[in-house]
Amino acid sequence: MFLKSLLKHIILAILTTEAKLVLKKYRPRIVAITGSVGKTSTKDAVYTIVKDSFNVRKSEKSFNSEFGLPLTILGLPTGWNKPSLWIQNIAKGFLLLIGTHPYPELLILEVGADHPGDIATVASWLPIDIAVITKIGDIPVHVEYYSSPEEVAKEKLSLLSGLKKGGVAVLNTDDPRITPPSQKSQDMHVVTYGIDASRDIVGNNITVHYNGDTPVRLSYTITTSDTRHSITLNHTIGTHNVYTTLAAFTVASTLGVDEKLIVERLGNITPTPGRLHVIEGIRGSILIDDTYNAAPAAMLSGLNTLNSLRTTGRKIAVLGDMLELGDYAEKAHEEVGARAAEACDILIVLGEYACILAESAEKAGLSSKHIHIAEDTKEVSRLMSDIISKGDCVFIKGSQGMRMEKVVKALMAHPEEASSLLVRQEDEWQK
Repeated sequence: MFLKSLLKHIILAILTTEAKLVLKKYRPRIVAITGSVGKTSTKDAVYTIVKDSFNVRKSEKSFNSEFGLPLTILGLPTGWNKPSLWIQNIAKGFLLLIGTHPYPELLILEVGADHPGDIATVASWLPIDIAVITKIGDIPVHVEYYSSPEEVAKEKLSLLSGLKKGGVAVLNTDDPRITPPSQKSQDMHVVTYGIDASRDIVGNNITVHYNGDTPVRLSYTITTSDTRHSITLNHTIGTHNVYTTLAAFTVASTLGVDEKLIVERLGNITPTPGRLHVIEGIRGSILIDDTYNAAPAAMLSGLNTLNSLRTTGRKIAVLGDMLELGDYAEKAHEEVGARAAEACDILIVLGEYACILAESAEKAGLSSKHIHIAEDTKEVSRLMSDIISKGDCVFIKGSQGMRMEKVVKALMAHPEEASSLLVRQEDEWQK
C-alpha cells in the first residue's frame, strides 16, 4: 500500500511539472471553473459555444481531480490502474516539451476539490484568464472533509488567487456564499450573473414548454446592461440550466465571441447526461434523469423542478444518498425528505440515509403507503416496473456512488440509447 501511494505521488509530481512547463511554453488562455454545483454543465456549455471560434480543449467528463488537470493540459487519457499507461503518458508529456507541436489556444478546465487546500494549490501554478464560480449552497458536497460550509466556500473562492493581472472573475452571486472580493482589485474585473435583477448578466422570463403533457424545452431571456436575447434550450428543464448558460454566455462574450453567435450556439447545446435530462420512459412515462451526482442544493433544485411541472399522471421521486456530507448528512437528508413530500406523490428511497429521507417525508405529510425503502437499484427497478404508468413523471437522483443511472436505464423506453444519453456507460464503469 505504501509503495502504491508513493508511486502515485511520483507520477502526479512528474505530470504536474510537465503540465506547468507546457503552459509556459505554449501560453494558452485558460478558463477555470469551480463550484459545488454545475461545474461540468458550465464547462460543457462554454465549450459548445466557443469551439468553432477557437482551437480549444476541455476537461473530459468530470476530469477535475489532482490527476485530471495535468492530464487535460497535456492532452492525455487516464492510465487507470495500468502502470504501463502511466509511463506512456509521462513519455508523451515529455515529447510536448521537445520541439513545437500543435497546441490549443484555449483550455477550459474544471477544477474540483476533495480536501482543504486542493484549489489553492492549483491556483498557485495555474495562470487563469477567466475564473468561474458556479454555486456552492448551504451544505456543499465534500463538506465532510472541511470544518464548515464556510470553509468550502473559502476553498472555492481561492480559485480567484490564480487570476492573471486583468483577469475576469465570473461569479454566481445569487448564491450568498459567493461574494466578490471586498475591495475590487484593479488587477481583477468582476462580472456577476444570476436571476436577481441586480446582477450584471440576468436571466428572467423563465418558462418550461410542453409537447402535449411532456416537458420538452426551456426558454428565458438574457439581459445585459444594453442588450436582451431570447434563449431556448431543448431537451432540458430546470432553473439550474439558466445559470449554466448565463455563465457560458458571460465567458464567451468576455473571450470576444459575437453575442449573436453566442445566442445561436446556445440553442445547439446538448444537455450534459444526468443533468435534468428529459427521457422517454416505459408505458408512456417521463423520466427526469438527474443522476450525474447529488449535492443538497442540486437535490432541492431538482425537486423544485419536479414540483413545478405539469403532468397528467403522478409525480414520483426516486432518491439515493447524498454522499460526502459528514456531520451535515442527517440534516441535509431531512431537508430533502421534507421537500420531496411537497414535490411528489410517490417517494422511493435507497441507501444508508433512506430511513431519514422516508421519515422526514412522512412527517412533512406524505402518506407512509406512498413511501418505499429499497435495498438497491435492482429493487428500485422492480418496484418501479410495478408502479409506473402512462403520464407519470419520474425524477431520479443520487450521488455518483449510488449508481442511480441504472434505474434510469431500466425504465427507459429505448434502453438501446443508454450509451449516448446516460452517465457512466464506459466499460470501466460497467465493470
